[in-house]
Amino acid sequence: MGMKGFDYALENVLKLRAKSEDDRLIDFSKAQRTYRKQIEFLEDIECEIKDIQSSYENVESDKLASSKRYYYYLENLRSKKERHKNIVDEAERTCEMKRQAFEKAKIKRKTLETHKEKQMVVYKRKQKREEERMLDEMAVTAFKRRLEL
Repeated sequence: MGMKGFDYALENVLKLRAKSEDDRLIDFSKAQRTYRKQIEFLEDIECEIKDIQSSYENVESDKLASSKRYYYYLENLRSKKERHKNIVDEAERTCEMKRQAFEKAKIKRKTLETHKEKQMVVYKRKQKREEERMLDEMAVTAFKRRLEL
């Protein structure tokens, strides 16, 4: 009677869960990169606002037309900043959702791997019992032969 190796019945499911985990990790990484880029863009807008404010302070007060341009430009930047804050918030929410999806996929894979390990232990115990049973049978057969001689 030949011994065959351990064959885990849910191996394909485990592979699918590992792939799903990898896919969720990639999605999370992309969302994280997008979020970081949006934050950088927002920071650029904030720097531009600070630059305009500091240069606006240096404009002579009698240059009304120039002051109006600075004012409208600054208001436009502030509006752009507020719109972009919403984009950053959405990117942050997306990033968090992707992270949670990745974590769930990782837990599912680990659960199945734990199940596989437990099944392997059961399999090895069964194999050991079978081997011991065969050795006992061989010992009994050898003992009977000695008695017959």
